[in-house]
Amino acid sequence: MKNVLLAISGLTPQIVTETVFALYKKYDIVIDEIFVVTTKRGLEVLKGKDNSPNTPKTPFASQLKKLSRHLKIATPKFSLTKNVFVANEESLDIYDIKTDEQNILFPNKVAEMLSKLSNLENTSIHASLSGGRKSMSAHLALVFSLFARNQDNLYHVITEEKFEFQNFFPITDEEENALTIAEIPFVRLRSLNAPLLKEFKSYSDLVEKAQTRLSLITDASTVLVDLSSKKITYKEKSVELTPMQISLYFRFCDAKITGKNSFNIQEIQDLAFAEKIKNIMEEYYNQYYDKNDKKHWTTTGLEDTFFRSLRSKINAKLKPLFNEEEFNEYKISSRKVWGATSYSILAPKDKIKVNY
Repeated sequence: MKNVLLAISGLTPQIVTETVFALYKKYDIVIDEIFVVTTKRGLEVLKGKDNSPNTPKTPFASQLKKLSRHLKIATPKFSLTKNVFVANEESLDIYDIKTDEQNILFPNKVAEMLSKLSNLENTSIHASLSGGRKSMSAHLALVFSLFARNQDNLYHVITEEKFEFQNFFPITDEEENALTIAEIPFVRLRSLNAPLLKEFKSYSDLVEKAQTRLSLITDASTVLVDLSSKKITYKEKSVELTPMQISLYFRFCDAKITGKNSFNIQEIQDLAFAEKIKNIMEEYYNQYYDKNDKKHWTTTGLEDTFFRSLRSKINAKLKPLFNEEEFNEYKISSRKVWGATSYSILAPKDKIKVNY
């Protein structure tokens, strides 16, 4: 498992190396790669080129190598061009995080990075809340809660005031004893918002959609699939589908209820999938087909274009039942992956009821 450190750095890049030190000393975690989110000025500080007399004048990368030699570990991968993300508005890098606008742009950058890192397999993210302005730490914690997986953890590192802003890592036993690291408990919401993360655009957009999704989940309303009448009902509205359409929609609902969250296009085209649709139609609607018809979907399976046409017609009939956010939950959604597009109903299983 690769260990990645995600840190915020403002005017004190020392906190990043102190976190590497503390993780190794307390948890025996060796960091393999470091990613830093910062501002335009923070980047200059990492380079050791900031003009203020209160910021370090040595490059962060050289201090990281020095720390690695001290701990006798491999130097974590780090590059100013590939591992540092500077918050910006279009092409203009943000100098600091103070205004309302900057406090929107900065978490968008954090979310952009976490969206990529949290999709890497065999990787644990160790995020540090220390460093930067307090608002920057708050942004990281909030964004991390949406993206973090079970193996990802959040930390806070502090040292005694007399040792602050001095060395990049403890040199003496007294400095080491003064440095403490604490793992911060937090609520992991990734599984709840997984469908939204697949279509990630920005943190601002994600917050809005996640809040809408939470509202839908806490709403007691459910979709009722009535197989006998071929009707789909939501709140006080109903639409009637054809036998083929209701059977296909029920197939997705039943899969959701029983824990099969999605079907990829290969599964849908498999004859076993068509067989289940055929069985529903025979049982409920007395629809029977010629087994000798070698070109019919009951003997060939659902062809790609035929399924997509059915899906489009079902979704079109369902749309008047819902507002836009609700429709996104209850329609047959697609997740486009080249060669393996998958389809599912995003709504939680307890929001779907079936009358058999």
